[in-house]
Amino acid sequence: MTLVFLVGMSQAAGLEGPIERPSAPIEEVGASRGSGSSSGSGSSSSGSGGSGGTSEDSSTSGTLFKKGKLLGWSYRPYVTPGGGLTIGNGGTAITGGAEVGVKYWKKKWKGDLSAGGSYTSGSSLSGYDVHIGNEAGRREKYWGLSAGLLGFYNGYVAQDGEQGLDPSLGLDVPVELTLGPKKYYGYAGITPSFLFNDDRHVEGLPFGDELEWGVGAGLKLKWITAEVGFTSRITAVGVINTPHISVSLSDLD
Repeated sequence: MTLVFLVGMSQAAGLEGPIERPSAPIEEVGASRGSGSSSGSGSSSSGSGGSGGTSEDSSTSGTLFKKGKLLGWSYRPYVTPGGGLTIGNGGTAITGGAEVGVKYWKKKWKGDLSAGGSYTSGSSLSGYDVHIGNEAGRREKYWGLSAGLLGFYNGYVAQDGEQGLDPSLGLDVPVELTLGPKKYYGYAGITPSFLFNDDRHVEGLPFGDELEWGVGAGLKLKWITAEVGFTSRITAVGVINTPHISVSLSDLD
């Protein structure tokens, strides 16, 4: 089982506080990072992450279940609780939630079918996010590429009278490129979001109704994986910039 702790600092124009999913980024077997998600209305700069290798003998972080096989594909269900503390220019907020899913892989191909939810409460912001989707990609020795489709429903309310993000259904389309081996790697991703609530639409974007990009780097040791990164999301109430640090304890089951 993997416990994940996230610490970040968030700055936004018009909306202060964290807009992030708390759970560990989607993992590949034998690695501690993969898709995820990570941001307010959508995934989070997710994707192939720092995962490496596709050995079926590798163990999976954040799982209570044994590996199985179906139609030539290996798979393993998992449960990942998560949480975080974000310090913004308007106060602090705490986020908690969980992710459940099934990782699947075959040679250099991998994927993650997942669902999760989170709730954020703080001095300047409160809100919720639920999501379900699938991300898949290919991981070579020194690079990886993944893409996905995730449906979500979320909304955030500013406690200080400022404009929040109205509740809305939406779709995230994350794409991420990873460079480096599984023990040390960098990643960059972009996630356009398409929202059903017109009040959440941002004018002038090249594609999507909201847009997020993110970059980061990770180091995987035997028991601990650490990542530092930065995400920026363009929303109807301003640009939300979130540097973050995450540390996960892996393979504890």
